[in-house]
Amino acid sequence: MALGKLFWINTGALSAYALFAFLPTPWLQSVPVIRYLHSLAILIVIFPLVGLNLTVILEKFTKQNFDWLERLNIATLLALIIPPLLLTLEYSFFGILSERLPIFNAAAIFLAAISYHPIALEKDRLLSFPPLRFLGTIAVAFTIYLILTLSIELAFYPLPDSDPYYWLLTTQAEIQSGVITPLNLHRPAFSSLVTLFHVTANVDLYAFFKYVLPAFSLLVLIPATLAARRSTQFLEQLSMLFLPLASGALILYFFLPMPQAIINICITFFIFFLLHSFFSRKEFFYFFAGFSLVGAYFYHELAILPFLAWIIVTLWYYRKPLFEKLRTEKTLFLLILVIAYYNANVLQSLYIFFDNWLRRIFQSIAQLQTNFTFPLSYVNTDGHTVGWINGSGVLKFYAFYVGPTV
Repeated sequence: MALGKLFWINTGALSAYALFAFLPTPWLQSVPVIRYLHSLAILIVIFPLVGLNLTVILEKFTKQNFDWLERLNIATLLALIIPPLLLTLEYSFFGILSERLPIFNAAAIFLAAISYHPIALEKDRLLSFPPLRFLGTIAVAFTIYLILTLSIELAFYPLPDSDPYYWLLTTQAEIQSGVITPLNLHRPAFSSLVTLFHVTANVDLYAFFKYVLPAFSLLVLIPATLAARRSTQFLEQLSMLFLPLASGALILYFFLPMPQAIINICITFFIFFLLHSFFSRKEFFYFFAGFSLVGAYFYHELAILPFLAWIIVTLWYYRKPLFEKLRTEKTLFLLILVIAYYNANVLQSLYIFFDNWLRRIFQSIAQLQTNFTFPLSYVNTDGHTVGWINGSGVLKFYAFYVGPTV
């Protein structure tokens, strides 16, 4: 029997990495083209390859039958969450940190994938192609997304806000000290993500914050295709693909190089997975939507707020089979309690964050006062008056935040 496509995809990517890894060090450092190709080969191995292999394992384990677009969405989200989180876990529990460790992780996941189903793995279905008309619509949307991304990135050289400089200096200090943020502290996945790019893939730290991280916003186009393909009309498809850019505020936060950008991307996946689950009647994507928020939490704690809404709805809807499962599977229930006990430090930080936000929300509700003309006299955190000067300015302010698509 012939080896499957997954085997040859992995072999090709790992071989490309090995080819550059064995080149003389002066070549890698002094020849820009070789250095860029070397970094690209590493990034392909530790992100897309890991996402693809994990998707195949997940498909086999859950006995699902994903189509090409579902597989692409799952692989993209897994590639965004698992490699940084895996590095965080290895450092937090075993104290292991090495620039080559992500490569070994990727190779181990590949071996797990082919061990799970070794011969002719997805030989006929691993790669399939969508209709050309739909590809054309995606190409148009991608071009517009790319122009928007480049326009914002190249408008000026400095980073666009003060917060990105905080994260730049924080992660730079960690890298120079040879550490990353452990699991029990704030936003550990972001620290690991920066490490993967800068330490493992040799991407310049400032370039990562200035150009690479804002380009992650292009990923929101992928979950939007799940909704867009339900239509056969070009304009309807294009409208669906532009839904992630429905608000000016969303656009700004997508392009700010800090953890909020990643959580916005994950929430976009969450929303479109829910929509896809509803329209396709595939329950798997409802639960995978919840997983996207769990992963997003390790990038930014705010993900716990939409996750709380999701978990309450889920527990209520599935309360009968869940209680029956806990009654019959006492060992599983005990195992969950043991895991929760030994990870109390992580859960404690989660509780503190959640408690803080609940108090703030209830205090705001108790002191709620409507003032829809506040943009006229708005003062920013630096004490500067930056409000609009008349009513038309106030309307522009709200139009900007509401967005034309909404």
